Amino acid sequence: MSSVQALNSCGGGCCRIGAESVLEGASLAELKKWLRIEPFVSTARRRGRFVPSALDAWEESSLGGICEKGCVERGSPCGLDAWGGEADRVDDRCEEMEYYLRLRVAEKVERWMGCSVEYVKSEKECRMVGLEALSERCVASFAVVNICKVVDKYLLWRRTMPRVEPFYALKANPDMAIASALSFLNVGFDCASQAELKQALSLPGVVPENVIFANPCKQLEHILCAKECGVAMMTFDNEYELEKIVSCYPRAQLVLRLLPDDSHSLMPFGAKFGASFAECRRLLERGRQLRANIIGVSFHVGSGCYSAAAWVEALRLARRVFDEAQNHLYCFRLLDIGGGFPGSEEGELKLSTIGPAVNAAINQWFEPCVRIIAEPGRFFCTEAVVLVCRIISKRQRLVLGDDESQTPEVEHQYYLTDGIYGSMNCVVFDHAKLVPQLLAADIYNRPPRRTTLWGPTCDSIDVLLKGILFPEAHVGEWIYFKDMGAYTTSAGSTFNGFQRPTPVYIANPLPS
Repeated sequence: MSSVQALNSCGGGCCRIGAESVLEGASLAELKKWLRIEPFVSTARRRGRFVPSALDAWEESSLGGICEKGCVERGSPCGLDAWGGEADRVDDRCEEMEYYLRLRVAEKVERWMGCSVEYVKSEKECRMVGLEALSERCVASFAVVNICKVVDKYLLWRRTMPRVEPFYALKANPDMAIASALSFLNVGFDCASQAELKQALSLPGVVPENVIFANPCKQLEHILCAKECGVAMMTFDNEYELEKIVSCYPRAQLVLRLLPDDSHSLMPFGAKFGASFAECRRLLERGRQLRANIIGVSFHVGSGCYSAAAWVEALRLARRVFDEAQNHLYCFRLLDIGGGFPGSEEGELKLSTIGPAVNAAINQWFEPCVRIIAEPGRFFCTEAVVLVCRIISKRQRLVLGDDESQTPEVEHQYYLTDGIYGSMNCVVFDHAKLVPQLLAADIYNRPPRRTTLWGPTCDSIDVLLKGILFPEAHVGEWIYFKDMGAYTTSAGSTFNGFQRPTPVYIANPLPS
């Protein structure tokens, strides 16, 4: 049974999407061609959706009102407002094509990796029915990786910043299902080491031109590996690195890493990387003396940035360096706006807020011939992973209360199969805020208790959350954490012999 048949057989949840649709037989390449990246501006309800371009073999006459670029704008002759009822039909077509795009990517990942992908109808089903079924086959922690969520974030990126090419930062989560899903969508890759270079180039369809070696300070052996693999784009921010690269890889396409104001970020990088404007002038002069092939600039506003103004100011600095480069006979053709993009659209700063500010600055200060790339990591993988841990032990003890009298009260303490030394290292290194949820059918009938959650190791610093209110639970039950895809398993250790979570792959191609 195909994945489409499996979804249709589980209760008719596929709505309009039926076997008679021409799209069911469409290839991934055709779907990517039909889903144009220009967003149309119409009613708020439809803003940011794709509009299909004219399909020669698929009801072309019904889409005749769309302009050649595939975009629809309010008030234009081909606008949706002139269509009347046809607007909803366009939305239906968009939704259907997005469905099949998710499905095709999941199918390709499944075939390429040779792994099993569980197809579910919704994220809610994934969290409850799916997790319960999966937990029966596991004895320790496991990570549920939703391939379709990665596709959704790709669609969001292309709608929000269509001129900016995403280069996925492998360091955020090197899981091969996530990486290969992005490679099937023609996303580039940001690598920081020889191992990451080899992983990126092992992915289907990835070419050296879509890989950037974005570590400003590299080992000589890793530069030689990039040379051997044909990866030419690489960053630098000091004279020693510039001379080292030119001496062993003269044809490298060098990208000058700038030092922007990163005070708006939870994890600033400026103390370690980046060249000030004065340093850039000296590096450009030295580059001309060495005949270095400097092609553009990059910057990183810091990980976990919480202000769109940070990108705008960094773009202003980048424009100054572009202009300065002309004084040294360089004509820059690349701008890398780095990472720092939020992993969820539910936080204080959203990509939908950053996008308009970045788009306006790019279009004002950089010519259309300049290639714009970015290095999003957590943006793509945060929401794609749900971490599930088993309760392996439990105890109750008296602790001092939080009130002024500090009256002793009973605290429930649970020991889980993953902790600070494993996936939860994000609490220490990435300022993550964990939100535990109990996987139980009668969750609403359980009274909240004062609770502390511990990791499995013998170290007392292995504590996840202290003194929170949490439903009473039992040994053997499961606790899950949403949005655990970024900087979790990628930085986890096997301290005390506890293994990293086992990945389990799912796909929910139906609209959320």
